[in-house]
Amino acid sequence: LVLDGLPEATGGLFQNASARPFLGQPGCVGRQAMVSFSISGEPSAAWVSPFGVHYTNGQIARRISDDLDWETEVDVASLSTAVLQWNPNDATLILAYDSDGGGSNDKYFVFHMDPIHRKSNSQPKITRGDGDIACMAAGMVSNLHRIYAGHTTNGIVYLDYDNTTTKTLKG
Repeated sequence: LVLDGLPEATGGLFQNASARPFLGQPGCVGRQAMVSFSISGEPSAAWVSPFGVHYTNGQIARRISDDLDWETEVDVASLSTAVLQWNPNDATLILAYDSDGGGSNDKYFVFHMDPIHRKSNSQPKITRGDGDIACMAAGMVSNLHRIYAGHTTNGIVYLDYDNTTTKTLKG
């Protein structure tokens, strides 16, 4: 759904914003498989569908995983465990996913969303790695944006990204 305005209160009356369907876009595969973010102040969102990773600014939408062999790389039937997180420090989307249908996320992609990292076909550069990531959470801690990842089996929470260091996503 797309909101073309914001709800507001005028003269003590609440005016709800109208929502309209964003036609032609596939649905999101899970509760943790969508994230909002901003590049150069433009509000955006990304989500994981059975067909790939999609990006929108609310007006246009496109798939940003076209350079991947999606069905070979990802176990599409297990995408409900997918986790998508935004890292504003380096303008990347991090997607943790189940590659083999084993029931837990064992790999990740990093989508480099900064416009200077776009390829000639306008797709973002993508790097990949091994990582046991069940969930991710991000926020400001002592004026530093940090991303924490929960391990898929041992329950340990790892500090994976902060403003100074990139650490491994593998527990």
